[in-house]
Amino acid sequence: MGILFSFPRSQGTLNIYADRLEFLGSAGQQEVVPFPEIRAVYTYEDSLEAALPDGTSKLFPIDPDLRAQVLDFLTKAIEPYEAQRTQGFDCSFGSDETLEINPERGVFHVLRQNGREISEEYKLTDLVQAEMVETKAGRDLVSALLAAPTGKTGEERVSELGVLLTLQTGGEPVEVSVRIGSFPFGVSRTSPDYGQSAAEQAKLASFLAERCPNCRLVLLPPVETAAPQALPQPETPPAVEAPAAERAERKAAGVERGQFGTLIDGIRNFVEQCGTPMTIAIQGDWESGSGSFLRMVYDSLSGNVFWLSTWQFSQSVPKEQLPLLLGGNLIELLEGAGSAEAKSRAKLLTKGVIGIASGLFLKGAADSQTLTNALFGTDPDNSLEQKVKQFQALVKRKASAGNGRVLFFVDGLNRLAPAQAVELLDAMRYYLDCPGCVFIASVDRERVVQGMEGRGENGEAYFDKLFKTGFRVLQSSFDVPKYVEDNLGRANIRPQDPEELEHYSQLAVLSVGPDPKALERLFSSLLLLRSVMGEAAFASRQRRLTMFALLCMQSRFPGAYRELVRKRDLLTPAFLSALAAGAGPEDWAGPEEGEQPAFLAFFQDLCAAIDMDGERGISQEDCAAFAEALSASAVTSMK
Repeated sequence: MGILFSFPRSQGTLNIYADRLEFLGSAGQQEVVPFPEIRAVYTYEDSLEAALPDGTSKLFPIDPDLRAQVLDFLTKAIEPYEAQRTQGFDCSFGSDETLEINPERGVFHVLRQNGREISEEYKLTDLVQAEMVETKAGRDLVSALLAAPTGKTGEERVSELGVLLTLQTGGEPVEVSVRIGSFPFGVSRTSPDYGQSAAEQAKLASFLAERCPNCRLVLLPPVETAAPQALPQPETPPAVEAPAAERAERKAAGVERGQFGTLIDGIRNFVEQCGTPMTIAIQGDWESGSGSFLRMVYDSLSGNVFWLSTWQFSQSVPKEQLPLLLGGNLIELLEGAGSAEAKSRAKLLTKGVIGIASGLFLKGAADSQTLTNALFGTDPDNSLEQKVKQFQALVKRKASAGNGRVLFFVDGLNRLAPAQAVELLDAMRYYLDCPGCVFIASVDRERVVQGMEGRGENGEAYFDKLFKTGFRVLQSSFDVPKYVEDNLGRANIRPQDPEELEHYSQLAVLSVGPDPKALERLFSSLLLLRSVMGEAAFASRQRRLTMFALLCMQSRFPGAYRELVRKRDLLTPAFLSALAAGAGPEDWAGPEEGEQPAFLAFFQDLCAAIDMDGERGISQEDCAAFAEALSASAVTSMK
């Protein structure tokens, strides 16, 4: 290939080809930088800088008069390789350094030095721990002077928020740190800058809780003056009995009542009166919202009610050890987290699960006894028979001291692979027939049938034998207006009138639809945004509706949302009106393919929310307020 640009200097000559940079030094040395290895290019006067993925850079001399031409050529030349490195990484966290995730491929990398350095790719499935970290600022003279005007010279200040990720790939653990927010002189926990970085930590924790259930989350301890901590892990309440007073308070508030008509009341009445042992299937795949519904029923009950999450069984645990592992968890729930034996078992289980994830116990494949010893080494008798007897004795004691029954809610069976789901159900069979027990599980019948196909057995008959009764969660049963009203109240947002409430419901339906799980995510984002921005940001009707509409757009139309953020300084009434009519500008890149009709219906409702007075149409003042809301809403954007 011929030379496209050549810049001879006394120290050597830079030649630019169609696929590489090549520098020939005056002493005869040669340095070649292929375009696929260049992350970004910059020019300064008579110099060209090529930034490499590892954070280093190469500096070469060029002619200042050709600087613009060279920069334009190289920017276009490296664009395909840059796209390969970043394509699909549309989920990001952090501002100082950025953790970018490709959910489809299940990998992530870290951008540092304002994007000049890009780390290697890591697998999400290799994550075993994510620790949210906070670095306290030193008490130097600058920090003291900054704190002095507030009159709080002793106030603790923070210099950095981040996350320390631990990965296990079979060898030694690998640690990857990401600096989410950096404050050189330190900030207080009431600072908006701290709040924004804390919100990024919370979003990351929420994402990992949902997408990486095998990753142990270590959150920062609650601080009264700090920004909100990470949201609760979706569909994974603590593996202990919820305080009866807390559940009774939620039940009295009527938060869940009406959202699924009379179904919750009916199931609650049934499980409180049915004969035991009883097994109930809440049917539906993960996206159906069956897990969310299961939690609603769980929260409506009091007494001997326990939650069992199945994420820890999703690794390749030998199936002959599953009954022991499951029994240990059930016994821990019944004994309580405070008992000495429960603490000991929790420690062993943590080590065991990490060992399973790393492959340490499975490399020998046949040595399943090693796993058993690691998990239950302190038990005097590890036999399955003794586990079942211990479980039955604890159930009898709990039931006789309460209302004659013990309820176990089993979450996540519909997340497991078909074969794994069947193996875990096989393990559960040892405990299902215990008098006084009621098991309620979120489970996908089709997945169980599919898992039985590999055995050559009738999956339908297996399912019907295992579960004595059940029903399927239907979205048509879901009362969206009631759900919206209840969750607006949780976020301390009070619509002025029924018309405003109807507007919220309409925006939700036109975006995420009547999907309980999608609505749960939407209102989790609203609660986070409300906590970070404060009451003033939601004071007016127009501002409340606009912020909610933008959250809806983030969830359903992320491409269109990103385009609006990019063009927020160019918004005019004519521009918004054209979008509402389906006539965006030539460089308009949103919404996603096939989403145009749905987006138009949604955007017309959004324009009604933007219109401040609701009479004269969108004004330039409305556009300015909308642009401000766009900037604020970016706190919760995950795409």
